[in-house]
Amino acid sequence: MKWVWALIALSLPARFFLMQRSIWLDEAWVANSILEPAWRDMFYYPWFAQSTPPGFLFLVRLTGASGDFSLRLIPLAASVASCWLLARALLVKVGETAAIAAAGVLACNYAAILYGTRLKQYSVDMFVACLFLHAIASPPPRWARIALCTLAPFVSFTAVFFLPAIVWRGGAINALATAAAFAVNYFVFIVPNKSELFNNSWLGKFLDPAHPIDTLVRFFWSAGTLFLPVNSPYGWTIVALAIVASMIGAWLVRRQGLTVAYAAPILVAIAMSFAGFYPLLDTPRIILWMLPCIALGLGAVAEKLPKWAVVVAAALAVAGMQYIYFTRPPAVEENCSAVASLVGVDALYVHAATREQFDYYRRFHDFSKTKIVYGKTSYPCCMLRVNERATYPDVSGFENEMLAAISDHKRLWIYSPSGAEGHFGGFMRKHLAKLNSLRAGCRVAESRDFDQVRTTRLVCE
Repeated sequence: MKWVWALIALSLPARFFLMQRSIWLDEAWVANSILEPAWRDMFYYPWFAQSTPPGFLFLVRLTGASGDFSLRLIPLAASVASCWLLARALLVKVGETAAIAAAGVLACNYAAILYGTRLKQYSVDMFVACLFLHAIASPPPRWARIALCTLAPFVSFTAVFFLPAIVWRGGAINALATAAAFAVNYFVFIVPNKSELFNNSWLGKFLDPAHPIDTLVRFFWSAGTLFLPVNSPYGWTIVALAIVASMIGAWLVRRQGLTVAYAAPILVAIAMSFAGFYPLLDTPRIILWMLPCIALGLGAVAEKLPKWAVVVAAALAVAGMQYIYFTRPPAVEENCSAVASLVGVDALYVHAATREQFDYYRRFHDFSKTKIVYGKTSYPCCMLRVNERATYPDVSGFENEMLAAISDHKRLWIYSPSGAEGHFGGFMRKHLAKLNSLRAGCRVAESRDFDQVRTTRLVCE
């Protein structure tokens, strides 16, 4: 396992580099819910539909985390531990070369590293998948299997995909434990947090029963996006070969009982997506749980190769991913700097789409002397709680909110989505320009674009 630890160590620079980034929108509302004083408000967040597994929220809260780095420690630990755990599973059943290759796939994966440094559940989904694969490869004591099957669905919703594999390998008691836990999870946590608008935001991401062949082909290429962080002339050919190789590898380990571990979760996920329960298309993070299954198959193929060649290839892949992250990093979120720049202003209008980032970072600054006006239109569509806001507010309401705020404050700062093209709320430039015609004498005195947000100072004579 020394080579596995070496690959993990080689992947750490990019992980800690990404941990320095600001909390962004999707993380901010998770962070705010975790930091709510009442446990109930964490599980049933009053502002947004709580789509994060309750066990994940519980674990992060249990650490006492309150800042960017500490809040992300659970996802980071899950991402790193997944490499070791999957390697252990293959070491027992297949061989050391397979273990090195599988760990290398996880340690060099773009999405696995990225979401292992964000306050989201996706790296924990991957870790739970590795737990199940390890339990199938090396069955633990009966009490441990029952504990795993009972607790896993609360930490990761995708744990249910592994139910048939556990039935096949571990017996009915494991299946009953998983089914009971998922039922409690579903009716106690998922159903009360359901949001029609949240579901609508994922339309088009489910497999379509009306076009099964077309959507299955899309699913194949969606799985490939896990391996293609940047566009390349030969990228998709390599990805297709890797996916096919993983399928061949899964067949090679049928005598070790790992073929079911590879195929069953994916087939269950496909069935649930066709039924409209889980999206699988075009979004790498929602299928990150599938990466250990693919890595298992690739590891089985690699076992047929010389060990030195696999070690060298894995090391180069991990080092190459470090190079990509440091030379072509994702856009740097600057929400922390944006909020800090507003400390001490007299009046501030916070656009509804950026409320979560602002509320999170205002915890670290003194805004006691600032009059804060929160917008009530243009909430991020996918998080709106329809049971609390019956109709989806149209973005045109933003202009009326701005006029009302300006009537009370002649000089007003605005914290809003970035005006850059492609960002949510790119309409900001148009609406700010219209304020001159809506109210004479108003002008934009100062404006600064950060990565995700814009700060603007309006002056009305």
